[in-house]
Amino acid sequence: MLHLEFFATPTAKRRLVLRRLRAVYGIAGAATKVEGGSGPWAYLLEPKRRRPVSPSVRTLFNVRPGEDLWVELAFYPNRSNLRRTIGKIWKRSDFQNVVVQAESLNARRKRSNSVDLGRLKAA
Repeated sequence: MLHLEFFATPTAKRRLVLRRLRAVYGIAGAATKVEGGSGPWAYLLEPKRRRPVSPSVRTLFNVRPGEDLWVELAFYPNRSNLRRTIGKIWKRSDFQNVVVQAESLNARRKRSNSVDLGRLKAA
């Protein structure tokens, strides 16, 4: 199973976003690996270009010029493993605290804040 999540954050706070993501994924990554999965990882998508050639994923998610678009990926062997892993991670108070700090930087408007596109079966 593949879990995808997109989110937008202020470009000016990119270093802070990276620091907070490291804290989140330090906790989540270890627990995910123990349960047989891998990840999560976050990647910066399509940095702002001067002249866009065509409509982009930034347009799809209504990402503004002063924002970065990120994608989070995590892999799990199956649906029950995904649920069990996420359940264990979210029971940890230290994880809840770092997630609240990280998500406080996310853009808060329709079509751009932590849009979870669901789980797709990995090929």
